[in-house]
Amino acid sequence: MKISKTRFQLGEGDRRGGFLERDGERRRRYLMEVGRVTEATGDFRRRIPDKQPDDTIDRLLEEEKNATRQAEQVAEQNSQDLKDCRRSLEFSRRASCPKWKPRL
Repeated sequence: MKISKTRFQLGEGDRRGGFLERDGERRRRYLMEVGRVTEATGDFRRRIPDKQPDDTIDRLLEEEKNATRQAEQVAEQNSQDLKDCRRSLEFSRRASCPKWKPRL
């Protein structure tokens, strides 16, 4: 009578070991796929701009920044104009009255 070789004799190991090996391989492939998908999702999200053109809050914030910049420029120009006026007033007073001294 001829005896056939068992799985263990063929080098496959016992049934439980083969199952664990296949399960481990499946888990490795799954984790590799999860890593690949996560990386692709991260790349996709980096390509999406932070601001959308129809974003109301960002648009209002930008308008507020522009208004603040304009107000600062106007205030700076007014300050410069005031300094120029004081300087020209002082020169004209000195020219009209040589004894005049500016108040400190």
